[in-house]
Amino acid sequence: MAACCASRKLLRAMAIAASRKAQRAVLSFERIASAGD
Repeated sequence: MAACCASRKLLRAMAIAASRKAQRAVLSFERIASAGD
């Protein structure tokens, strides 16, 4: 049960990190797109 809880926490941390990376990528892409205009 402890292992399941730990893996769930790890998955959540990975999901948060992935979403942050995605947001950063989108922000940088928008910046490049606006600079292109």
